[in-house]
Amino acid sequence: MTSWISRTLTGRIARRIYLVLVLALLATSAAVRIYTFVLVQRIEAVIASLSTLQIDKSTEDEVKRTVPYLKRWQWEGQLKRSPETADIDMGIEQGYSVAISNESSWMEFGRLISPFASCCVNTTYTKDGYEHNWILALTNLLGYRYVHFGASVVLLNGRVSSISYGVQDRLGFPRQVGTILAVKSVHSFWASYRRGFEVSSTDDESPQFRVGNGTSNLSVAYTFDAPPDLVAHAFKVALSCFWSIRGCLTPANIAPTLAQDAERIQSAALARLKSTDPLPRQNCCWSVKIFDRCEHFPG
Repeated sequence: MTSWISRTLTGRIARRIYLVLVLALLATSAAVRIYTFVLVQRIEAVIASLSTLQIDKSTEDEVKRTVPYLKRWQWEGQLKRSPETADIDMGIEQGYSVAISNESSWMEFGRLISPFASCCVNTTYTKDGYEHNWILALTNLLGYRYVHFGASVVLLNGRVSSISYGVQDRLGFPRQVGTILAVKSVHSFWASYRRGFEVSSTDDESPQFRVGNGTSNLSVAYTFDAPPDLVAHAFKVALSCFWSIRGCLTPANIAPTLAQDAERIQSAALARLKSTDPLPRQNCCWSVKIFDRCEHFPG
């Protein structure tokens, strides 16, 4: 009996079955990686084109000519001054946005496996909210991973007022839950009316280019007058990890330059706080320039 089982499992027919299974897995892996590669190429094309836009300078025609896949918002309206939202300039606000994702196929895949997963799969979650089970481990090994990209360009009176984009590596609601990289431009950092606010040491160190470096995400907020070399870092991404063998393990895999910026700013802020002169003198005037009385402050 044992010898018959051994011959069956190692015989010519069995070896052909094994070969077919291996080839099927390789073909499936190649197909999903090629699909993700195409998505990533489109995403990187949009990000690269967004990097060429200039806040308060680029026109609507430049946006339409430069950034691919954009769709104009159906809504546009009159923007009024509001101290609550930091809307200082008035005019006509309109915008364009784009979304590139494999979300529909990912949700369909989840629907198909849900009956089996509910009874035969033990799912655990990391402290950052990532889902783990053997089915997801298998799909990750084959190169099938969730990816979603969204970007928007807001215009005020026909010129670019703000730029933002985000990359998600997991499905979550609200969508910010799954964000691994988020970038946005701002004209100022605003606090709600009559509310106190705190400025961190790292924000003091780099007030025009703020990088938040979490364990599972990177977030960037840069002002319209931030140094151009730093702004370029916000659009320097490497999304090949979505179709690579290892996958996107950390935010640094997607934006290594931004991760380095975060470490540099944190190190500089810590060194300043430990020094005999902990005040951020080089940024004092920028931080309080709304008062236009910088000479009242030290340095």
